[in-house]
Amino acid sequence: MKKFFIIPTIIITVIFIFLYLILFDEKDYCLDTGYCKAGLKLNTEYGLIEINEDNCTKYNWEWDNKNKYCNIKQIEKD
Repeated sequence: MKKFFIIPTIIITVIFIFLYLILFDEKDYCLDTGYCKAGLKLNTEYGLIEINEDNCTKYNWEWDNKNKYCNIKQIEKD
């Protein structure tokens, strides 16, 4: 009886993982949220750049060293 429950669960999990890998796009996520993963190449107002710690700090963006992400959304300062 347990086999009938485990097999559909495995199939659903594999389908979910497959769809996630196919549909999730790092560049879309970056442009929508502003959080860009290191190594991603973007065409910005400064030209084509690769997201890394040096470029992130060079353009006064916020770098998350723990997760290797750069927040490219400009923070307005009063």
